[in-house]
Amino acid sequence: MNKQINTVVAIAVISIVAGIIGGVIYFGEVNKNQSVVTSNKNIKQLANSSKAAQGSDTFLFGRDRGIYEMNMATKEATLYKKPTVDLANFIGLPKEIKNKDVSISNVVILLSQDKSKAIVGSATFDETAEPGGFDGSLPTLKNEEFVCDIAMKKCSPTDFLASAYKATGSAYGNNRGTNWSGITGVYWAGWDSIKNSLYGYLAGDGIGIGASPVYKFDLNKHILYKTVGYGNPMMNQGGIVAVVPTGAFSPSFDKFVMIDKSTLLIYSSDNLSAPLKEINLSAMSGAIPPTLVVWSEDEKMLVLGNEKQIYTVNLDNKEVSLKYTDTTVWEKSGNAYWLKEDFLLSSNGRYIIFIEYDPKNLETYPSGEQGAGIILKAIDLQDGNKVIELLREVDDISLNLFSRWM
Repeated sequence: MNKQINTVVAIAVISIVAGIIGGVIYFGEVNKNQSVVTSNKNIKQLANSSKAAQGSDTFLFGRDRGIYEMNMATKEATLYKKPTVDLANFIGLPKEIKNKDVSISNVVILLSQDKSKAIVGSATFDETAEPGGFDGSLPTLKNEEFVCDIAMKKCSPTDFLASAYKATGSAYGNNRGTNWSGITGVYWAGWDSIKNSLYGYLAGDGIGIGASPVYKFDLNKHILYKTVGYGNPMMNQGGIVAVVPTGAFSPSFDKFVMIDKSTLLIYSSDNLSAPLKEINLSAMSGAIPPTLVVWSEDEKMLVLGNEKQIYTVNLDNKEVSLKYTDTTVWEKSGNAYWLKEDFLLSSNGRYIIFIEYDPKNLETYPSGEQGAGIILKAIDLQDGNKVIELLREVDDISLNLFSRWM
C-alpha cells in the first residue's frame, strides 16, 4: 500500500463527501444515511464550541465507540455527553414520517457562527422506488429549507441555499442524484449569522480537495462576491486555480486562506479582490500543498502540514516554524511516511493534537491491502515542542479528530 497515494485519495473522498453534505437537502437525490452524517457534523460543531470555555485543556476525538473528550492534564478520555439539537421538538418543521409511500427527513445543514441558528433541510423521499446508484439513494419528491432559532426551537421557511447556489451558477450544488460523473459544485463551509453571509468554495468530482474561487454570499442583499484572479475552468471561470484547504475560514469568519503553489494567501472576508498578505511556504517539504489548516482562537497562528511534517505559521511576522517531522518510512516502499493529515489545537491552544500511523502494527485486509494501527499524539508548544503519546488504536479508520469537519 502506498500511503501517499491513499492519503490523496482519502482527501479527495472527504472533500466530495463534504461538498455533498453542503447541498444534500436542497439539490438532487440523496442517501438517507447522509442525514446521520450531516447531523453528526453539526453535533461536533456544537461540542467544539464549548471547549474553550472549559477550565482544563481538552480536545474531542471520535472512535468506533463514540465521541470522547481527553483532558490533557490527566490524559484521561471520557465519553462526551452534551446536549445536541433535537429537531423533533422544533416548531415549524415538517413532521418526520416513514411509510410504504414516502419518508420525510429533517437535518441540520449549517449552524451559524454563534450556534444560535441553523439552516435545516427537509427532504421527502419516494419509498416506492428502488434505491439506486453509487450511494443507494431514493428519488426526492420535495426539498424545503428552513431557518431555525435553536433557543426558541422555532423554524420558518427560507431560500438561503437556493439563492446562494443560483448566484454562483451551480444548478444543483454537489449532488446530482446517482450520476457521480463530472459532478462539481459549491460547498458552503460556514454561515456568519452576524453579517448574514454564507462562505464557500468549489468541491466535488474532478477537484478532490477544495478549490478556488472562494465565495461570499450576502443573504441580506443577495450579492455574490468571489476571489478576484482565482477561478476554476470547471465552472467556466478564468483565473488561477488555488487550493482551499479544509479549515480555511477563521473562527470569526473575518479571514480565510488559500494556497497558490507554495504561497499562503491570507484574505479579509470583507475584501475578496486581493489578499491581505502572502506567506512563502517553500520551506515545507512535499510537492502536495497542505489540505488542512487549523486556526488558533486569536486568529494569529495557523497549524498546517502534510504526511511528513507539521508547521505553525505566525500570521503577524510570517514566520513558518517546523514543529514535528515523521522520520519513519514504510520499509516496503521506502518513500511513504506515516503522518495522517488530521490535526487540531487543544481548547487552550497549548497542544497540537495529531494522528500518526503505526508501522509496527500492520494489518492485512481481505483485499490484500495493508492498513496500519494509529497513534494519537500531542505536541506541547509550551515545552520545547515535546511530543507526547496519548493512546493507540488498532484500526486505522476508527479514530478521527473533529477539526477536519469544521
